[in-house]
Amino acid sequence: MALTVGRIPSYYRDVFSHLSGSEGGRVNRRAWQSLADTSSLPPALIDKVWRACSRGQDSIGQDGVFKSLALIAVGQQGKPVEDWALDAYADRELPIPELAPLQKTVKEEPVTADTSSPTTFVYRYHDLLKLDTIIVQLVPEKKGMVFKYQEYFVESKVLRARVVRRFRDFAAFHECLLNRYPYRLVPRLPPKKVAASPLFIEQRRKALRRFLLLIRRHPVLRDDEIVRYFFSFSGSEVAQHIKERYKVVADESMTNEFAKTARTHVTKEMVSRADKAKPQISSMLHVVDRLLDVVHHMEDRSEALSKDMKTCEKELIGLANMGETSSGVPSIWSIGGGDLWTHVKKSTRDLSPKFLDIAEKASELSKKEVVVTEKVAYFSDMLVAYQDLCERREKGHSKHHRALTKVQTALKEKDRITSQGQQLSVEETDRIERRDDELVRAENKNFFAIFCLHLEAQLVQANLQLLLDALHDLVNNQVAGHDQLHSVWQELIPFVGKGSTSLTSGDSPVLPAKHVAGGGIASSPPKSQGFGDNYSPW
Repeated sequence: MALTVGRIPSYYRDVFSHLSGSEGGRVNRRAWQSLADTSSLPPALIDKVWRACSRGQDSIGQDGVFKSLALIAVGQQGKPVEDWALDAYADRELPIPELAPLQKTVKEEPVTADTSSPTTFVYRYHDLLKLDTIIVQLVPEKKGMVFKYQEYFVESKVLRARVVRRFRDFAAFHECLLNRYPYRLVPRLPPKKVAASPLFIEQRRKALRRFLLLIRRHPVLRDDEIVRYFFSFSGSEVAQHIKERYKVVADESMTNEFAKTARTHVTKEMVSRADKAKPQISSMLHVVDRLLDVVHHMEDRSEALSKDMKTCEKELIGLANMGETSSGVPSIWSIGGGDLWTHVKKSTRDLSPKFLDIAEKASELSKKEVVVTEKVAYFSDMLVAYQDLCERREKGHSKHHRALTKVQTALKEKDRITSQGQQLSVEETDRIERRDDELVRAENKNFFAIFCLHLEAQLVQANLQLLLDALHDLVNNQVAGHDQLHSVWQELIPFVGKGSTSLTSGDSPVLPAKHVAGGGIASSPPKSQGFGDNYSPW
C-alpha cells in the first residue's frame, strides 16, 4: 500500500537518494536494513515494517522508502506500526525518525553479485566478518519434568537480539531454511544425542554457534525473513511456530530475480566447474579435517599440561608437609639421620608456586588454541555445506533428465499418432503440455542451481583467508605461549640447581643432577624469537 497521507519531509528524499544512488533506482533490503537497524526498534518490528512496504518483493521504490520511514518514526513514538497510525498526519508533515547520520550507513550493496556482472561475488573476507557476530551460551539449568533438555542463549550483535532456543528450534529453522534455499550453502546441524555428556554438550554449543554464524555471514541467507524470525520471536513453542509459518514456502528459484534469466548467465565453463566441484571440495575437506584434528590435539595437550602442573603443585605441597605432626612439630622420622629431608621439603615448598604459574600459562595457551580450532572448524563446516549443495544439485540434475525423457517419449508418441493421420486427444495434448511445462521448470532450476553454485564457490574462496588467519594465529600463539612457558621453567632452575647441590653434598643415595660449568642444571635452549603476541578474539 502506497503512502497517501501527509506531506513528505525533505529528509525522506535525502534518505532515498542516499540509499538508491544517483540514478534514483530501487533499494534492496540490505541497504534499507543498514539504516533501519539504527532505529533501536526490535528486529520483529523492523521486519514488520519491511513486509508492509515491500509487498513480498526483494526491493522497494521511493514510495516504499517514504512509508517505511514514517512507520519507523511512529514505532519510535511507541505507537502501533500500522497504516492507520499515519492517518493523524493527513494535514501535516510526516514524522522524521531518529536514525544514524546518512554518511555512516551502508549504501546499497548487491546481495550476491555486481549488477553489471551477476555471476561475480563482490564480498571480501573482511566484509563477511563484519556482517554479524554470534554468541551462543548454555542456559545454566536444564528444563523438562521427565526428559531433561538443554536450552541456549542465542545473541546476534548486529540484530541486537537475544533469545532462548532449544535444539528442536534449530532443527525446525534448518528444515525451513533448506526448503527455501536448496541451492545455497545451508550448513548442517550438529548431531542430537540422548543423555549427552558435558563434553558433547559443549562441542554442540560451539557447532550451533558456527551454524548460525555461517547463516548470518551469508550475503543472501542473513536477511531472509525466516532468519530474522528465528532471532526475534520470543514466544513459546518456537519450533511449531517456525514450521507453521515457513514450512510451505516457495524456494528461491521461484522468487530470485535472476532465476528466470540464469540460462543467459551460465557458461559452459561454469557447467564444467560445477561438475568437477564435488571431488575437489572433498579433497580439500579431507585436508582441512586432518588439520582440524591437529589443532584439536594441540588444544588438548595444552589443557593436559595445565592439569598435570596443577597436580604437580598439589603433590609437592603434600610432600613438603609430610612428616609433620598436627601441631607442626617434625616427627622423629623426619629429623633422624641428617638434614636431607629438611632440604627436600624446603625445595618442594619453594617450587610448588612455579608449577601453578606453568599451569596458568598452559591454560591461557589452550584458550587461544580454542579460537584457532573454531576458525578451522568453521571453514570445515562451510566445505561440508558446499558438498551437500553439490549433492542437491546432482539430484536436481537427475530430475531434469527424467523430465526430458518424459517429454521426448511424449513427442515420439505424438509423432507416431500424427504419422498415422490421427489427431491427439484433449487428454494427450494436456499431458504433453504438462510435461513440457515440467521440463521448462526443471531446466530453469538446473541453470539457476549452476548459477548459485558458481556464486557459492566464490563465497568459499573468499573464506580461504580464514585458513591463513588460523595458521597465523597458530604460529603466533605457539611462539608467545612457549616463550612464556620457557620463562617460567627458567625461573625453576635456581631452585632445582641449589636444591640438588645440597641434596648430593651428603651421603644420600640420590642420583646427582646433570650440571654444567658454573653450577646448576643445564638450561633449555635460548629463548626463541617470536612474531609478537597479536592475538585477538575471533
